[in-house]
Amino acid sequence: MRVAHWYMMPVGKKNVDRRSVIKTLTVAGTAGLAGCSFQQDGPEGEGTKRGENGTQSNQATVAAKSKPIGGTWVEGSTADASHLVPYLASDQSTQDAIGLLMDWGGVINENLEIEPLLFESWELSDSKDVLTIKIRENLRYSDPYGKLTAEDYIYQINKINQNDKDSWHGYPYVSSFFINDEPIKYRKTGKYKLRAELPEKRPYWLFTDPTKWMKPLPKKLLKPYVKNKNLEGLKKSDEIVNATWTGNLGPFNLKKWQRQSKIEFTRNKDYYLAETEKYKNAPYVNKYVRQIFNESSTTLSALKSGDVTRAGLSVFKAGQFKQDPNVNVLSSKFGSSIDYIAMNQRANGWKPFRKKEVRQAFALAINKDIILNKVQKGYGTKAHTWSPKWGPFYDKDKVWIPNGPKIQKAKRKIDNALPNHKYKGGKLVDQNGSQVQLKLVYSTGWKSTRILKDYLTQQYSKLGIKINSQGTSLTNLYGNYLQNSAKNSEWNAGPWNGGPRDVSTSKKSWDLIPTGFDHAAYTPWDVMGMLFPKKASFNSSGYVPSRDNLNKQINAAASASSKKESQKIVSKLLGYLSREQPVVFTDCGAVIDGYRKKVAGLEQPKNQYTSNDAARELYFKNSNK
Repeated sequence: MRVAHWYMMPVGKKNVDRRSVIKTLTVAGTAGLAGCSFQQDGPEGEGTKRGENGTQSNQATVAAKSKPIGGTWVEGSTADASHLVPYLASDQSTQDAIGLLMDWGGVINENLEIEPLLFESWELSDSKDVLTIKIRENLRYSDPYGKLTAEDYIYQINKINQNDKDSWHGYPYVSSFFINDEPIKYRKTGKYKLRAELPEKRPYWLFTDPTKWMKPLPKKLLKPYVKNKNLEGLKKSDEIVNATWTGNLGPFNLKKWQRQSKIEFTRNKDYYLAETEKYKNAPYVNKYVRQIFNESSTTLSALKSGDVTRAGLSVFKAGQFKQDPNVNVLSSKFGSSIDYIAMNQRANGWKPFRKKEVRQAFALAINKDIILNKVQKGYGTKAHTWSPKWGPFYDKDKVWIPNGPKIQKAKRKIDNALPNHKYKGGKLVDQNGSQVQLKLVYSTGWKSTRILKDYLTQQYSKLGIKINSQGTSLTNLYGNYLQNSAKNSEWNAGPWNGGPRDVSTSKKSWDLIPTGFDHAAYTPWDVMGMLFPKKASFNSSGYVPSRDNLNKQINAAASASSKKESQKIVSKLLGYLSREQPVVFTDCGAVIDGYRKKVAGLEQPKNQYTSNDAARELYFKNSNK
C-alpha cells in the first residue's frame, strides 16, 4: 500500500483520476517516521532506528519472493505530467511520473507509520528539537553523478528548498523548511548522515519533517543552473527531459515521453529496494505506461475493454464496473480531501466575500445532503470545517453546522452585512442598482462537476445573485485563476499567494471555484497553516483571518506535547474555521479505483494514506499479460 498524495482538486476529479490533481508536496498530514504511530497515546515522536525493511509482515516478505515478473501496466489518466523537475512537482500527474523514477525518503503504511525508502533511519532527540537522518549507502545516481549522499540533500536545501532570498528557483514550499519564520539548521554529520536543529521543540516533527518528501537532484547537475539562476534551462536540460540522472533510485527508467499522449517506462533492474526482503525483485512489471486520454469517459471505456490496467472511477460509474466480471472495484471511505467552494477575496473578486456574514450566507444557501447524494452519489461524508467527521480532532459540539438550505436566514445575513446593497424584486442589487453577478469557474469533463455547478447556480440565484458559469481545463484553472502574482509586492508566499489581496491577483477574474485540498486529518495544523493565514502558501483566494493570532494557535497545535493537548487546541481551531467559513466546506468524498481482474496483490486501503502500489507491490496473475 503506498502513501496517498496531498492534493488540491476540482470537485469530482478524485472519482475519475485522483492522480491528475495538484499536489501540495507536503509536509502536511503525515504519520510519523521510524515507529511513530497515531495508535500510541501520550507524547509522540520518539524515533527509533530501523533496519532496511521497516515495518513488515512475514507474509509480505514471503509473497515478494514468489511474485512473478512480467507484463505491461497501463495507467489511464486525463492529465499529462508538466515536467520532470522533482522539487517543482506541484500537480499530481507530474509527481506520479517522477515517483516512478525516484523514491521519497519514506512512505506512510497501513499502520500509520513511515516505512523507510531512501532513508534508513530517523531519530528525534529526547529534547524534541534535533532530528538525525541516516541515508541508505547503496543509493546512486546515473553516471557521472555518483552516489546519493548527504551533500546532495544539503546543497539543494540551502540553494532551493530553504532559499527565501531568491524566487528564481520557483520552489513553492520554502516555508516548510522554517518554523515560525526561523530556518531549520541543516548540516551534514557524515557522508550519509543529516542533522536538523529545530528553532523550537516539536514533539510531532517526525510527522511533518519535509526532508522525507525530498527527491534531491545531483549537486553536480544542479550547480550550474543555481549559479546562473536558470530555471528554464534546468527544466529543458537533456538530463531532466530524458531523466538520465535517476540511477537506481526508482523502480522504473524513462523510455519515451509523447506529450499529451503517453509516457513509457521500463523496469529498473538495478532498483535499490529489489535487494530488500520486503520488495525482493521489485518492480514486478516489465513496462509501465501512463496513457493520457482527453476525456474521463474514454479512460473508462479503455478500462472496460482491457486497454488500461487501472483507472479512477467516477461515482456514477462505480456501480456499472462492479457488475463487470473483468474488473475489480475498490473504494476507500478515507477520502483524502475536503471539497469546498473557494470565494475570491482578492481585488479581482467580489469584495463582499471579505465579510464573514456573507461567506456564512453562501454556506447556508446550500444543502450538503443534496451535494453528497447527487454529486458524490452517497460516497463520502458532509464537511463543515477542516476535518472529516472521522478525524481524530473533530468535535461536533464545537463546529458550526449550517444545516442549509436556509435562504431567508442567508438573505438576512447579506442584508445586514452589506448596507450598500439591497434586495429589489427578489434580486440583490449593488449601489448602482445593478444585480450582483458572480463568475463561477469550474473544471470541465466530469459529470459530478457539472451537476455541482448547476446546483450552485440554482441555490445562489435564490439569494438574488446571477451566476455566470465558465468551464475550463484543469491547467487553465490553476494557471489563470487560482495562481496569482503582483509586480510590486511587500511579500510573496509563492505562485498561489503572490502577496496582499489588494495587490496580487490572478490573470483572469473569478468569484467562485469548486475545488479541494487534502484535509491532513491526523495533523491538520500543517494544512491549516498552508491555507488560512494571510501569508499562507496556498491561500489563493486572499482570505484574511479575523484573528491576528491564527498562526500562533496553529503553531501551538504543532508543538503540543500530547494528543490531549493537541485535541484541545485543534478542536477549537476547527470550530473557529467553521464559523469563519474562509471557504464553503461541502464534503469529504471517497476514492474509487477500477483494476483489471488480472492484477494480483490488491488490498482494501486501511487508512487515508494508503492505496495499491503498482511500482513496488502489485503484479499480474499471468506475468505474460
